[in-house]
Amino acid sequence: PKDYSFEGKVAYLNKGTVVSVEQLLEFLLVYSANDAAYAAAEYVSGSTNDFITLMNSRARQLNMTNTNFQNPDGLDQLNHYTTLNDLLILSIYILENTKLIDITNKSKFYFDQSGEVKEYKNTNLIIDSGFIGLKTGWTSNAGLTFVGYNQGNNRNIITIAVSYTHLT
Repeated sequence: PKDYSFEGKVAYLNKGTVVSVEQLLEFLLVYSANDAAYAAAEYVSGSTNDFITLMNSRARQLNMTNTNFQNPDGLDQLNHYTTLNDLLILSIYILENTKLIDITNKSKFYFDQSGEVKEYKNTNLIIDSGFIGLKTGWTSNAGLTFVGYNQGNNRNIITIAVSYTHLT
């Protein structure tokens, strides 16, 4: 968006940079680039506010009754929240209904912006230790968060962890 100010972890995507949907998802799900979340919102809905409306509508369709989005990047904001149970609902849906795990299990990817190829590493530091996705995060209010997927011992295991000091 025109008034976007880079905040948190970003890729510093330049205005006019051509990015495929898969590359945008890599920036979002592997590198956790907040500016990519806004670029995706603009691409999908034409505006950030319309995208947030879509996010909340989809959360309700998935029966994520204790989630409310206020922004596309997940940074702290009044009335922006979710629960461990809703993260589990979303994780199961993603694993059963999408091919996003193909992206979240990448340890890194490369992107050429203005003739400079840069490496972007996965924020999931244990991605090569048996976990094949899903997402990490950090905000001041939520603390460190981790949603991991592992297929050890012939089982599908989803692990959701948050900073204990931030539980309410």
